[in-house]
Amino acid sequence: SFFKKGVGRRSQILLAKSPLGPFVPAADPFTPLGWDCLDATLYVENGTPYSVFCHEWVQITDGSMEVVRLKEDLRGTIGQPKTLFHASDAPWVRSHSYDGKFDGYITDGPYLRKLQSGKLLMIWSSCTTDSAYAVGMSVSDSGEICGPWRHMESPLFAANGGHACLFEYGDKLLMSLHQPNIISSERPRFYELRECCDHLEIKGLFNMEE
Repeated sequence: SFFKKGVGRRSQILLAKSPLGPFVPAADPFTPLGWDCLDATLYVENGTPYSVFCHEWVQITDGSMEVVRLKEDLRGTIGQPKTLFHASDAPWVRSHSYDGKFDGYITDGPYLRKLQSGKLLMIWSSCTTDSAYAVGMSVSDSGEICGPWRHMESPLFAANGGHACLFEYGDKLLMSLHQPNIISSERPRFYELRECCDHLEIKGLFNMEE
């Protein structure tokens, strides 16, 4: 995601031949002009690439999670974005004050994982009752990215950390996130997870140095 004065924040795909770069834009930003967007995440379903991204709550008050189909070479989109859900749809989400000016509902950091049950899980971040940053879970029982999506009653992680992603480390499923959600104080944390039918559970803090 990039911000340009007079244009706003948009998401753009960069490509490189190596993880070391150099990275160059694949095409112009793919999120709609005039929308403030961030945290675009790539997901491939049956060979078709999609991006799930956030339409910023600071622009629309109740932040949304959007999906758009990408071209096979990732150099543009096919069709228009579709709204998957809004932040306030999740029962654990509460409003958060921005700079003392207004309250709104945050959507941040989507990440998707196909569960062994065939259901599709999305983890994403917002604020809880005490305004602590948290990681919640939403599930598509159809296993498809367009849903419909239902939301877990309680967040997966609610100790003022978030913007999580999942990865496999040997035979373990881990979640990385930043904590606390305080500018200049964020540090990476890693947690080992267990996978259930339609959700994840935290087994405990994981030390990457072990």
